[in-house]
Amino acid sequence: MDDNRDNRSVEERFRLLRIAQGAEEAEGEPQRDGQQDVYDRGWDPQPGGMNRVRDERDRQEVEYDGGWDPDPERRARWVQQLDRLAREGGWDPRPELMDPVGEERFRAREERNRGREERNRGREERNRGREERDRARDERDRVRGERDRVRDEMYRQRDEMRQHHEELRRQRDEVRRQRDLEAHRRLLPTNYFTD
Repeated sequence: MDDNRDNRSVEERFRLLRIAQGAEEAEGEPQRDGQQDVYDRGWDPQPGGMNRVRDERDRQEVEYDGGWDPDPERRARWVQQLDRLAREGGWDPRPELMDPVGEERFRAREERNRGREERNRGREERNRGREERDRARDERDRVRGERDRVRDEMYRQRDEMRQHHEELRRQRDEVRRQRDLEAHRRLLPTNYFTD
């Protein structure tokens, strides 16, 4: 049998592991081993300590978001940076510095919007002109098609009339040939074709 075997239960080993990590108190006293690491990770095992850590972090985040730093030196550098950003046309959370910058940016945006509207109107005018030209071209094509149809109909009727005249001329020539043949026969002797 191995004398070095850990005879403690799984639950006991797990509890000791949690104590070593600072997650529980042993026998009413807070575990101090690794306490600094626990604080560095943003967790406070003391009763109510986690709430204090969270409240402090939230307060600092709100203050930083609002442009305020609790450290005087950092706050002075932050104010200088805000002044520089305001002069360069950036963003400043303080209304007295943001108003002129915001108004200038608003005017610039309005100018860009007006320019975009002008370009849109110009494009719409060009589109309307193109549509007018397309309609005029379609109308010209329609008139040309109608004129071609009438012309084709006139050509067809002319061809039919020409064929009819040719047929009448052929019939007239046939009648004339028959008449001339009959007159020639009458001039010949009666026995011309029998002898």
